[in-house]
Amino acid sequence: MTIIVTTTGTNASRDYDWLLSAVPRWLHRTDLGEFMADFVMLAENRINGDLRAQLQEAVATLTVPEGGQSITLPLSILSIKTLAVSGGGPLGYLSPAQFNTEYARGTAGGMPVHYTQIGNSLYVGPKPGEAVTLSAMVRSTVPALADSAGTNWLIEQHPEAYLAATMCEALTHIRDLPNLQAWEGKYAVAIAALDNDDWESVGTMALRAPT
Repeated sequence: MTIIVTTTGTNASRDYDWLLSAVPRWLHRTDLGEFMADFVMLAENRINGDLRAQLQEAVATLTVPEGGQSITLPLSILSIKTLAVSGGGPLGYLSPAQFNTEYARGTAGGMPVHYTQIGNSLYVGPKPGEAVTLSAMVRSTVPALADSAGTNWLIEQHPEAYLAATMCEALTHIRDLPNLQAWEGKYAVAIAALDNDDWESVGTMALRAPT
């Protein structure tokens, strides 16, 4: 599977190391080093659950193998916006119930015209007689800093979102509720700015895969 993400404008000075050092400075604490990686991990999980930014839009190439009708979606794909046979037309979305009714007998031998998602599995119908390559427009996760050489598009372009989310986790841990309220507000503003144009507000029905 291939995912291509297009981003613009970076601030390479903002990265994982910057975040790990910035949060203790803002907290005026030097005793939280062993927890910092966990704070960032929790912040990233929250961001991926909340964010609906167009900057998450990516192109993914998926392949249904010969004789198959389904594939397991990578965890990096949160939602499918559009799906089409490469070089062909778009696939129509059916709910799982509609898909099961339409293809209950495993109709085979044709080029797929419909798709559905059950859990993190993508199903196409009819069942193709040969391997089929699909092109998808998807909403992708924000790559974890610990797994992506310490940087990604979000921390380079919008470090304030990362800083606010991580501060919220740290303040929750130390039970500093007054400051937590202030940083929750900063986090909400940062996410709202990124979500100004809701990713799921246009196009076909979007699906969320469990992460």
